[in-house]
Amino acid sequence: MKHMRTLKTIGWVAMITVLFDACKNEALYPIPEPEWAPVAEVQWTDQNKTFFDYENLAEAAFEFTLVGEDFGYEEARVASIDVFTSYNGSESVLLGNYNSLPATVSLSASQAASLFGVSAADLALGDTFTFSFVVYGQDGRVFRIYNNNICNLIRIAGICSIDAYVLNPTVALTSVSEENNAFDMSELASSSDDSFVFTMDKRDYTSLASSSAEVQLLYNNGTDTAAWKTLTSVTTFPSEVAVTASQAASLFGMTTAQLSAGDQFDVRIVFSNPVGNFTNYGSKVCGMDFPSNIVYPQHSNATGDISSLSWVNPYGATTAPEPTPLTGTCSLTIAVTDQ
Repeated sequence: MKHMRTLKTIGWVAMITVLFDACKNEALYPIPEPEWAPVAEVQWTDQNKTFFDYENLAEAAFEFTLVGEDFGYEEARVASIDVFTSYNGSESVLLGNYNSLPATVSLSASQAASLFGVSAADLALGDTFTFSFVVYGQDGRVFRIYNNNICNLIRIAGICSIDAYVLNPTVALTSVSEENNAFDMSELASSSDDSFVFTMDKRDYTSLASSSAEVQLLYNNGTDTAAWKTLTSVTTFPSEVAVTASQAASLFGMTTAQLSAGDQFDVRIVFSNPVGNFTNYGSKVCGMDFPSNIVYPQHSNATGDISSLSWVNPYGATTAPEPTPLTGTCSLTIAVTDQ
């Protein structure tokens, strides 16, 4: 019996070995061609319609051209695409089915808001509408790719979702000096002054560029808060902005001798363009990352070196830049410290 069990074991091992060898034999078991699947692609129609403009919500619109990509394979022919949208992470609602592709998808801020029972006036800076897609193949297959692992892969073509942010036309980009980043009481005691220095740049989301910006201060000593005061105007970007403690104090009718450790000056930036004045101070935009295909839609047809992204487009005019997040600056704080 023992010898019989041994022979059976050897037989099973031999059979498994043959099977594995057969798997390796491409003549017996040729590797199948990859099964191509259709995907959705998006192309921008207008740089000014890549987000909902908070300063002009009555006329703001988000618009793109929807394309079905089959990669030239019969099995990947696209029959139609469902477009869904969600609001600040809510459940998605069906916007429509598009069976004549390419198709222009256009949604006003009012229309987008009404899908979720609110009005355009209820929208806040930093609100996000996420558009996702379900692709129907002519062979009957259905591809729901949003929140699928494929969205985490490097893809040559296709898109899983796009975001329509509620944004102001411009965001500030600042960098604070490592050495001059507060008002030090010891410096004020010895020299009666100290400096806070930062470099200020901007990024315009629309072709209607902001021509200037005011740097404004707000004094707060923990109990009393004054009104905003204009420190300076900036018309060249980037620019270095320096404010001394005496300048900041004098805006509020004080001297540096009246400042105490724990006081602070808040800094906000108010932009101006032909439409009006606006600021991102106090909004949900603070700390948000915006992918480059939203922030830089004007680069979607660019070729060669894009210096502001430090990126070279190797694919030609039809591929957007790699996602390079951009975080804007909503506010800065000048602390009065006792180091």
